[in-house]
Amino acid sequence: MSDVLKWAVGTFNTSFPGINWHPPQDFPTPCYSSATPALCAFMGKLWLMHRGGGTNPNIFYTYYAPTSTSAGEWTNTEPWLIPGKNAGTGPTMAVYGCQLYSAYLDDIGAISNFVSNLQTNDGSLNWSPVPSGIGISWIAPKFAAYGNALWCAYSDSGNKGLRFSKNSMDGNGWGNESTGPITSASPGFAAYHNKLWCVYRDEGSNLWVTTSTDGRSWEMPVLLGGQTSDSDPTLCYIPDLDILACVYGDSKGLQKFYFTYTLGRPDAWSYPIPIDGVARAPGAGAGMAYYQNKFFLAYRSA
Repeated sequence: MSDVLKWAVGTFNTSFPGINWHPPQDFPTPCYSSATPALCAFMGKLWLMHRGGGTNPNIFYTYYAPTSTSAGEWTNTEPWLIPGKNAGTGPTMAVYGCQLYSAYLDDIGAISNFVSNLQTNDGSLNWSPVPSGIGISWIAPKFAAYGNALWCAYSDSGNKGLRFSKNSMDGNGWGNESTGPITSASPGFAAYHNKLWCVYRDEGSNLWVTTSTDGRSWEMPVLLGGQTSDSDPTLCYIPDLDILACVYGDSKGLQKFYFTYTLGRPDAWSYPIPIDGVARAPGAGAGMAYYQNKFFLAYRSA
């Protein structure tokens, strides 16, 4: 399985949901990861964060931004390191209160989380640890900003059930708000239409959707259009179209990603569209973000 990261861009054609996916590209400074990377727009830039390749447990980050000669390029400097303990999974990122938050599992399964609100002269970010840890998990955590709080979705290391924790950044740290169904992969997690949305994979390969207005009581899960996957799904809100997009990997041994979206109903998703030209490593998920009116994917290539 390849640890080489590639990135791809999708643009709308004349009639949505048609998306033109441009050929995947290598990063100017090679990036390697043994886990799913994360993408997030912050301070006018698109940030990539990823675990190292192979047994490298460090977390790296870099950014894409407009330049004097182009609409956007990845910086060609070596990716920077985020401080903290060795990482056992890929990271998550979310913007809350004009700050960028990140989290990942350390090498004993505890969730380490950090915050940054300042970019230094060399382009890197100043990171500070967030006190009062979230807890122990066996999958990569996922962040979402919702209802004047930062939320984290992860899975109990014992029964593998989903957990949802909340931090209002009032000094009281993280509090466990609710538990959910059993999952076999890191979930997709996002805020959309005044709800928290969670797309998860059950103990088999089926994808399910559940929503909550308060993070405590969750609706009965429904199947995501009967779709299956061998990877962790990812969610991304597209404000220009007011849709919630989901990207996930094939479950039949193929190297494809699929794209689907909803207009607001958990039980109504568009027919999944294969992302042509993007060949992923078996079982690999993707980081997804919407930036400069385009879809960006970062993933482990085949």
